[in-house]
Amino acid sequence: MSVVTERLVQSILIAAPRAALVGVLLPCRLCYRLSSAHARVFEHYALPSLDLTLLPSHSKYWPRCKKAQHCKYASEVHPTFEWHELYARAVIWGLARAASPASTIATVQRARNGTAWSTSKLECFPICTSGNFYFSSHDAYRRLGAVPCAHSILRGQSEGCMLEEDRPGKPGWILRQREGHATSYVEFVVSFGQAPTLSLSYVRSYEGTEFGDALLRLNGRDYMLVGRQDASRTTQTHTEFFTVGMNAHADQQRQTSPEATAMQLSGFIDGGAKGFGVARGAHNMTVRVESRFTSRRSKFILVSLSAC
Repeated sequence: MSVVTERLVQSILIAAPRAALVGVLLPCRLCYRLSSAHARVFEHYALPSLDLTLLPSHSKYWPRCKKAQHCKYASEVHPTFEWHELYARAVIWGLARAASPASTIATVQRARNGTAWSTSKLECFPICTSGNFYFSSHDAYRRLGAVPCAHSILRGQSEGCMLEEDRPGKPGWILRQREGHATSYVEFVVSFGQAPTLSLSYVRSYEGTEFGDALLRLNGRDYMLVGRQDASRTTQTHTEFFTVGMNAHADQQRQTSPEATAMQLSGFIDGGAKGFGVARGAHNMTVRVESRFTSRRSKFILVSLSAC
């Protein structure tokens, strides 16, 4: 797992060398065994980190597990307010560090001088270094303002979709119900690398709002994106990650509603075991997001999409 952590650090530093990175080790059963391996990565790249495995189990920062045998599930050991405050201070520390040119140079220099783990181990987990496809509604709105979605996406197609602000300062590709039409949609043309992956960020809200669901279609397969959730009365951006190179039979589930997530015993949760059978190096593939509304007033807001 710490090899994957190093790959994540590498990919972030390639994309944004001045990014503020803060490592956090949670006090789960597996984390206790792996804390020294993760610390090795953080120390190699001179990254600030917060090691909660050092705190006693009865500390105010982390409650006791409801079920000791399942400590690794965040839903059962959600941290306290004091933990969130402590983590916020660590993030501020990381941001302050990133603002120091000397500290940034030190991290980048260490990245150039070698790795914490061997190259052979790191190459087991390919990362995007170039040629990936990233679409941001925020970037597009800053450039173009409010336009039909297809006008803001290279080689894109859309019907019943507008790039616009849902609230001031919160733009997105917004699907709305069209009079006399069954669905609205937006399409992106993308290519994939040697380890095909896809991630989407979209808005989820609660009962009483106008948010609805949408269907993600790729390579003849589909997956339901749940835009309305009633587990908590919040409206926030939700990100899902898909290992689209996996076969469809490797799917963890066909949707990630809060209810379905709560039932999962796998550590993946929204972490990607959702296959679409995409071949390595596949080019010019269409990713389609189409509405699945139950009300004429429904809407679905796509914030960003990334293919690698």
